[in-house]
Amino acid sequence: MRPASLPGFTRGMLRGTPYPTLLPCPGARVEGMLIRPVPRAMVALKRYEGACYRLLPVRVMTARGPLRARAWIVPGFLAQR
Repeated sequence: MRPASLPGFTRGMLRGTPYPTLLPCPGARVEGMLIRPVPRAMVALKRYEGACYRLLPVRVMTARGPLRARAWIVPGFLAQR
């Protein structure tokens, strides 16, 4: 696990819930952690995130530079700022 930031996104909420999601937002940046889960953990994460969230490719910034990653994000119509 290491710190990373995701440029071009902000935190929002899954509509009608207390659960956070990522929303595209030019000029914004979300701070978080980058992990590399083992396959069994990915299965558990997919189950936890549920059917609303999609695992989408993103580019994060780390102390070592930019890296390709994936983030759980809901479609825009399911999110609210």
